[in-house]
Amino acid sequence: MAYGQGGHIGISFQDSFGTLNVSSMDYVPFISESVTEKIESLVSEGITARIDEPDEYPGMASVEGDIVMEVHPLLVGKLLKAYFGQSSQDGYVGSCYRHIFVGLEDDWDAGRCAVPPMTLEIYRDTGSAYRYYDVVANQLTLEIAQGAFYKCTLGLMGAGFAWGNKLTPSYLPGSYYTWDTCSVSLAQAAVDGVGNFTITMNNALEGKAYLDTTRSYNRILRNGSRTVEIAGTMLLEGDTQARKYRDREAQRMVITATDPSTVMGAHNQLAGDFPAMRYTEFPANIGGVGLIEVGFSAKATYDTTSSYAAQFTLVNTMAAY
Repeated sequence: MAYGQGGHIGISFQDSFGTLNVSSMDYVPFISESVTEKIESLVSEGITARIDEPDEYPGMASVEGDIVMEVHPLLVGKLLKAYFGQSSQDGYVGSCYRHIFVGLEDDWDAGRCAVPPMTLEIYRDTGSAYRYYDVVANQLTLEIAQGAFYKCTLGLMGAGFAWGNKLTPSYLPGSYYTWDTCSVSLAQAAVDGVGNFTITMNNALEGKAYLDTTRSYNRILRNGSRTVEIAGTMLLEGDTQARKYRDREAQRMVITATDPSTVMGAHNQLAGDFPAMRYTEFPANIGGVGLIEVGFSAKATYDTTSSYAAQFTLVNTMAAY
């Protein structure tokens, strides 16, 4: 009998597409996972004087699914690197390290893989571990809501699967971010009437298979534009934001989480910077008595001055990703 609490997930970056790697696993505390190998059915269309459907052959095999977890101040950097494709160490804050994550304009491996491929070990409290490799981060979603931990969902797709002997997990220390660490600014002005945020970043990746004697992808590349969508709720305080919606005016949105505890002379911090956020929906409607809240939607697009659509800055004790 398998129990969820008996399982674990380890994530390791690969040196190249096509080469499984379990030698540098980071184990992530997670809430749920839906990662699975999908094997399509291949059925002959030949007529053989029988009413019954003919035999089935194994068809295209691929990996897909999500991992849902709370945002850990150290491990979130691995997820950001998986999505953005890179991480740069940008000096120090106290004795902590500052890391910058911004989207690559070139593929991580030209012609093969747009972002760094990973190997996942998922142990489901049974005899063997499930190992998924050539896995990439197609989507990363961050959720911040009043009265809750920060949460994130890593949307994955990949090519390979293998059984393996389970490894023994070990976990990094660190306190999770709670909602009361969050501050928000719009157009360089602090706002305090935001109830929740969901930031969804999509890499628009697509797997491609060719005649190479395998039934899995041999390339995972882009099939569209990288996008950033933001949704949330805020109090209706004046007409400023409604006017910006009508005028399709871009404004900088910055969302910052700062751990109040001090570590190595600094605070763990995670900041998302979206220099050209535009509302796509801002319905300022009265739903009844009481305060009026607006459930808005927005997009963050590429800003030519900043040279990015989204940038995350992470301060913690991790030397590099």
